[in-house]
Amino acid sequence: MESLKLKIIDALVQNISILDFEQWLYNSEYLDSNLSSKSVIFEIVSINFKENDATKRLLEIAKKIFNEKEFETIKLEKNCKKIIDSNKPEEIIESILSIINDNDFECLILWDFYGLYYNFEGYEYQSYLGNDLNLLNLKSKELAQNTLKALSKFDSIKKKIEYLETPVQIENQSQKKTTKEVEKQKKETLIQKIFAFFKKS
Repeated sequence: MESLKLKIIDALVQNISILDFEQWLYNSEYLDSNLSSKSVIFEIVSINFKENDATKRLLEIAKKIFNEKEFETIKLEKNCKKIIDSNKPEEIIESILSIINDNDFECLILWDFYGLYYNFEGYEYQSYLGNDLNLLNLKSKELAQNTLKALSKFDSIKKKIEYLETPVQIENQSQKKTTKEVEKQKKETLIQKIFAFFKKS
């Protein structure tokens, strides 16, 4: 079942096409032993993969076999793909915001996405410092690519989740804080800098 889950993820985040998924499925061992009319495999095989709604139907079936954390992982990978495929800042920031809102993971990857989001959010202030919005786009794409590369190293969704659930401890004023605690402080500092800038103007 684990290899089936990974391949479903590949199809849902468009690492492979839905037709490639169909071909993999028909060449897999799952058709030999799991074709009970009440099985998940039977439901998947019943999909017409040439129809436009094939991916949507696969997603509905996936909801029966993936738990909440597994779906968070799927959403993370899907949003990373959207970032890579987009050149519009508003679409990129929307995907970054989705990553932040849809995940409770505290790994370094999420910390980096928090940082990017606040850079976009405070871009009016950042632009006075000479930062280029195109550079933020490039950094976003690079982080998304690195995220997908890191997750692709794991041979099970369980290992992906374990990786994403590993909290990063950051030394800050001789105290260890989680990424979310430090990110909150970072946002407050950014707001203070913005007020300070306009006060000097």
